[in-house]
Amino acid sequence: MMVPSFLIDFLAALMLAISMYFAGRLVAARAWHRKIHVEVNIAELVMGVAMAGMLRPALNALPNGLWETIFTGIALWFVYRNVRFVSRHGFVGGDMLVRYHRLHYPLHILMSFSMLYMYLAGSPIATSHGQMSMAAPTGTIADFVALPLLFAALLLGFSVWQLDGINRLRPAPLVVDALDPDMVTSPPFEPNSAHAVNADSASLTQTDPLERWQVERWLAPRLETGALIAMSITMAFLLILMV
Repeated sequence: MMVPSFLIDFLAALMLAISMYFAGRLVAARAWHRKIHVEVNIAELVMGVAMAGMLRPALNALPNGLWETIFTGIALWFVYRNVRFVSRHGFVGGDMLVRYHRLHYPLHILMSFSMLYMYLAGSPIATSHGQMSMAAPTGTIADFVALPLLFAALLLGFSVWQLDGINRLRPAPLVVDALDPDMVTSPPFEPNSAHAVNADSASLTQTDPLERWQVERWLAPRLETGALIAMSITMAFLLILMV
């Protein structure tokens, strides 16, 4: 499948930029004493570099056999971590951070196996016209032509889910009694509002101080989610090229 050279160049540059972003997160989190999901950031850094090499073979940093070994290891690691996470927290429920991270392990299992499939099935080929095509699957992998479509559909589904929950890591406001001394509260209405309630029966919205502290410690969760969305869509694009 042939695609315009400018699109390939743009996506390759985007993947390198995202890799640099995740490398920067690893440094910034340590320097600023902020929290990040370290294994996710490392995996995304590696995937960004690998996908840039798929898009533009001249940027390929490692032999394909070594990439296959790396992504096999990453996939197995995230499978192990997902089993541990589910055994500890279950499939649903949990606090805000548990709900935020529940997406990461299955997504990175999928991304790791998608990368592994692309290296096993075929590799990018640059044409003499400055465009790129993906080599068709060969050997045993050729018998599983529906697999890249399944991976691509799941990646796009995860992208929609991530976009829908891009503000997921945010303390949930609750309504509490105005006289509760243990809550950090703020009035739900303006003081002069016609809808303001009287002092005897007032209820105020509040944010759990512990949840707010946890959120403030986390480093740029929406930027992280946006980068994951961009990488998921690019990976789905590469998989579709192989069909």
